[in-house]
Amino acid sequence: MKNRIYISLPISGRDIEDVESAIKSAAAQIEKHGFKAVSPLEVSPDPESSYAVHIGRGITELLECDAVLVLSGWVESKGCALEMEAARIYDKKILTNYGMLDYYAKEVEDERHPKS
Repeated sequence: MKNRIYISLPISGRDIEDVESAIKSAAAQIEKHGFKAVSPLEVSPDPESSYAVHIGRGITELLECDAVLVLSGWVESKGCALEMEAARIYDKKILTNYGMLDYYAKEVEDERHPKS
């Protein structure tokens, strides 16, 4: 089964095109490592939904993932802070930069094929 990585980034108050571009770049990096990228925009696609609905769907989806990739600016975002806390509580792997994807990919590979 392909590991799933949730993309956490600030969305509120940002230009949607910038958000979509950041998600697209992150998804490409995640998929390059053989993982499935999970976008917060895909799990809650209706822009007319309330903030509570968006963050609730995001947290629900995050809990179904194996790891979370947190993009820059997250420290100023209440939504990202909530996602980070949920990831910590539920022992999700937290990746704070693209470089950590290399280490995570090796870790997953080692778990799948332990050395005897």
